[in-house]
Amino acid sequence: MMNGDSRSQDEVAVFSLLSRGFDSLPLDVSQPQIELLSALVMLLDDWSGRINLTGPRSPEAIASRLVLDTAATANALPELKTAESVADIGTRAGVPGLPFAILFPQTCVQLIDSREKRHHVRRAAKRKLGLENVESIIGRAEVL
Repeated sequence: MMNGDSRSQDEVAVFSLLSRGFDSLPLDVSQPQIELLSALVMLLDDWSGRINLTGPRSPEAIASRLVLDTAATANALPELKTAESVADIGTRAGVPGLPFAILFPQTCVQLIDSREKRHHVRRAAKRKLGLENVESIIGRAEVL
C-alpha cells in the first residue's frame, strides 16, 4: 500500500465503507472505533472461510449487512447509550453484540450461544480487539 500503509485492499475498502456509512448515521463514532469495527469485519471474514459463520461472504457485505445494520439498530434504540449491560441471545458470530461492545464501550455485553465453535470466534474477537466489556457464554438461553 502507499505511504507505508500495511492494510490490504479489503481492509481499506471496509474502513472506507464503514466511514461513509457512519457519516450518514447520527451516531458519534470515533476513528478508533471504526478501526476496531474494520478489524472485526476482517476477523469475521477470516473465520467465515473456516466455519459456516455468516451469511454475507465478503468483507464489504459483512461490513454493510452486519456492522452498519447493527449501527442503524443501535441508533433506533436510544436506551443502548445508557445501558449498563446487554445480552445478545443466539448471537452466532457475535453480531450485533460485538459491534455494540465497540460502539458502547461503557456497556457490558454478554454473547450467548449454544455452539462451541462460535464461542471460539467470539473469544478470538474479544482478545484481538481488546474488548474487556465482552463476555462470551456457551449455553442455551432457556437454561441460562
